[in-house]
Amino acid sequence: MKLFFCIPLLFSACLLISKDHNSSVYTEYKKISSSPYPVPCTIMLPKNKPIIAKAVIISGSGSTDEDGTLGPNKPRRDLAVQLVEMGIVVARFPKRAKVYKTLSYEDFTIEQEFFEDTLSCVQILRADKRLDHVPTLLIGHSLGAMLAPHIAKIADVDGIVMLGSSPRSPYVIIPEQLKHLDSLCESRENIYHRYFVKYNPICKRAEKGRMKRDFKIQCFPKAYLDRWRSYSLGSPEAVKKASIPALIIGFGTDYQSTREDFAIYQKSLSRNKFVEFVWLEEINHFFMKDTKPASDKRYHLTTPISPEIALCIRSYITKNL
Repeated sequence: MKLFFCIPLLFSACLLISKDHNSSVYTEYKKISSSPYPVPCTIMLPKNKPIIAKAVIISGSGSTDEDGTLGPNKPRRDLAVQLVEMGIVVARFPKRAKVYKTLSYEDFTIEQEFFEDTLSCVQILRADKRLDHVPTLLIGHSLGAMLAPHIAKIADVDGIVMLGSSPRSPYVIIPEQLKHLDSLCESRENIYHRYFVKYNPICKRAEKGRMKRDFKIQCFPKAYLDRWRSYSLGSPEAVKKASIPALIIGFGTDYQSTREDFAIYQKSLSRNKFVEFVWLEEINHFFMKDTKPASDKRYHLTTPISPEIALCIRSYITKNL
């Protein structure tokens, strides 16, 4: 299936604001107006520092904001700040379902949610004459990481960074994640156990192609999940076909993207000269230093992100781009 996107360069005038919490970074806001559901594009730039690259951060699944807010934590914003302090301009955008509360995942496709808005952010960065001299890359996280090599083929970028990606079907990983969260609870009378009992049979049948009727796994309808599955299973091959430098980072206390997922990429891409692998042992899915088993509850504890991810990305850029 070929995907074609028409993305005119339509965005509002920028608003320049100096970030109070960090005098070395300033932020511009532009609006992605190329879809029926315009969302803001937040661009962070360094002050008084040479620019070495420009990047778009692609969020994971669900209706998240551009910061990746989890209680008091804002891991994607914090990663962006670390990167900007190293001379990397970073663009981020919230998910459509976050901005438009009345939207459901039946109102748009995975391509519209991820591809269109990412490509629009890339176009905004490319239209900025201040950034003409530096390479462009995609930094995907979670589901956004898995989709990054597929999007890269259309965006014609110079590099890909994949953080906590899984090349396995959502019908396999969703029950696994629920089972992990259930195992951390003292009693089986918990929401994760109930979800596992409800969704595991559906996922097993869907993975075997035996679910013909429509269904939902939490907020995601069958059509969305089926496209997710198709992109996931083709993710390693998409990295190969992109033929551009790729950095794949896995995290040791990550239950959403596991050592098994990392190993699949390694096995598929071990002979690919463009791909670099990094395993960060005591970091969780949202970039936080943590030695304990990850859980939604731990994600909401006030925890700074590790600087290791940004350092790995800077090293990858200076060596390859």
